[in-house]
Amino acid sequence: MSWHNAKVERARQIGGWFCEDCGETLTPMTAVGHHERYRRNGGKSEARNCRLRCGSCEQHDPHTNKSRQKKIGQSETRAWKYYCQHGRLPRWR
Repeated sequence: MSWHNAKVERARQIGGWFCEDCGETLTPMTAVGHHERYRRNGGKSEARNCRLRCGSCEQHDPHTNKSRQKKIGQSETRAWKYYCQHGRLPRWR
């Protein structure tokens, strides 16, 4: 089962597209599928291992990879500095 199909199946199981943590209404595009049991620990991409979350709840999860957040923050900072200097966003290669 693909991860997208797992999210769709989970939405069917819980009765709609909403964040299971805060209750925010979601769409298939804004829903973040969270593995209850991480893949690195043997979790599978199945509906029973999926928890639907909004981006905010996923970002504030204490178990989210901190280095990933740090890298994203660095990229945004670099892009903002480039924009301020050149008046346009950079073209990443």
